[in-house]
Amino acid sequence: MEKRVYILDGNNFSTLDEFWEEIGFVLMGIRNACWGRNLDAFRDILCGGWGTPDEGFVLTWKNAALSMERLGYPETVRVLERNFRNKNAQGAEIVIARIEAAKERRGDTVFDWLVEIIKEEETVELRLE
Repeated sequence: MEKRVYILDGNNFSTLDEFWEEIGFVLMGIRNACWGRNLDAFRDILCGGWGTPDEGFVLTWKNAALSMERLGYPETVRVLERNFRNKNAQGAEIVIARIEAAKERRGDTVFDWLVEIIKEEETVELRLE
């Protein structure tokens, strides 16, 4: 049986928040879908049962190079700084170091985080176009 194919278009989002909205629509078929909109919740919806097939699927990410740029270091700094403001002091040094690295264009980006999570899910085949 052929796996269902979902199309994610990098033209449709510029930030991680917009990615959450778009991926929710692409995978669940609902705008403003109620789900966690964080990396852990993203892992959950990739596993199936949230409108996605339990047996897995193909995710074709069109305009992935544009997403790599838009979800690159500036967006990574923004997300890390926002998340840092919402956390307690525990682990502050680590987060500050990640923010500084991103400002120097070193380390993983938001795009890298998302791609890694998708690739970790064995039932999802990622195609970057």
